[in-house]
Amino acid sequence: AKNPLASVSFYTNGASAGDYVVLRGKVTRTIDFGTEKEVITKVWRDEDMLPFFQGGPQDDRFCLLEFKPHEVSLISAKHNVAAKDNGWRPAKLERVMEEGAGCSWRLREDDISSDRLRRLRGAYDADGRPLPE
Repeated sequence: AKNPLASVSFYTNGASAGDYVVLRGKVTRTIDFGTEKEVITKVWRDEDMLPFFQGGPQDDRFCLLEFKPHEVSLISAKHNVAAKDNGWRPAKLERVMEEGAGCSWRLREDDISSDRLRRLRGAYDADGRPLPE
């Protein structure tokens, strides 16, 4: 069996240089031109993709992957987002599945000091309960 675990990362340059995001999750399905031509046609951009896939969206080496993240790590110097003030350890969000309600995202509190957490979202935890003093 193939390993479905994957990660996607990207960063900014220019005025926001140093900001980055890493998504960790699973590839849930592969979309190919033969089965879902309409989806791939919406995503395909000749100017960006032809240098890599000379056969166009029908190229045997091209496919589209559906990716569902379960964790997001991010740092933004511009917006002062990190696990600790002036730190390079990223803040982390994790997907929480809720029966009948889909999913939501929560800040992983073990990665962040309670003082920093209080400043980021006030004096309440992820469930809206007051944080201990």
